[in-house]
Amino acid sequence: MSLESVLGECGFLNNPAAIVTAVLPFRANNVPNVGTVKTSGGQVFRFSALPERLFPKTEADERSMLQAGRFFPIAKPEVAALHWLYLALSPRSPMKEAPQDVDFSVLDLDLLKKLAWQWDLARPLQEWMQRVELTGDIQEPSALVVRTEQAAEESRNRGAGAKERLLARRRNSTPSA
Repeated sequence: MSLESVLGECGFLNNPAAIVTAVLPFRANNVPNVGTVKTSGGQVFRFSALPERLFPKTEADERSMLQAGRFFPIAKPEVAALHWLYLALSPRSPMKEAPQDVDFSVLDLDLLKKLAWQWDLARPLQEWMQRVELTGDIQEPSALVVRTEQAAEESRNRGAGAKERLLARRRNSTPSA
């Protein structure tokens, strides 16, 4: 399953991309085939390799890193976010950092920080979270705009004026019969 799918499904990504990013473990004796594949239908699949240490090794790892109740192994959103961060930091990866309008509140922050510490991603994670914090809370409602009657009337007049100008241009450009 795609990093974007996992993160979009849980609500972490506000607008998940149509790209499918699959991550594969990189072992010294087994280098996976990586790269980007575009189907005839236009779907883009991106295969990236990550160090084996970023994947579950034991049953306990599987319980903490994989979603329960799925038919095949699917990473938890916290794991997918850290995989994305790792790829974004890699000079060999085309992956860009996730957008700043993400919602960290939907993640298990204890698990996220524990894994980040284990994988030497604690500082980059903290920096990413700080950048997101600076953009503001996406859950914060926008200020309600209250239009006065005078502002509404001015808007109607501008709209009517634009309509009149458009009709006048059409009349001037239409040949006479």
